Amino acid sequence: MAVTMACLLSMGGTAYAASDSVNEYECTYRTYPIRSVNYSCDYGIQHVLITFTQIHYGQVVDPNDDFGYGKGVSYVPLLSGEAMGISQFWTRVFYA
Repeated sequence: MAVTMACLLSMGGTAYAASDSVNEYECTYRTYPIRSVNYSCDYGIQHVLITFTQIHYGQVVDPNDDFGYGKGVSYVPLLSGEAMGISQFWTRVFYA
C-alpha cells in the first residue's frame, strides 16, 4: 500500500478553513483542523496534525467506516489546551 501526503492547510497562527480535495486518483475528501472526512477514497485516509512539537494521528478510514465520529471520519481527539496549539494539519491518502 502506498501513501500520498495531501492538503497541508495551516501554518502557525493563520486562520483555519476546511478544504475539499480531489487527487489524481479521483478520490475526494475534506480536511478540517481536527478531522478529515473520506467521501470516496477506497484505500482509506488518515487525519494528521501537529500540536506544539507533538504529532497526532487519526484512524485510517474507508468511506463507510464509522468509529463513533461519523461515516468516513478520521478524528484526532485533543485536550482543549492542545487544540490551541495546532500548527499544521493535513490528510494522508492511501492508494494501491
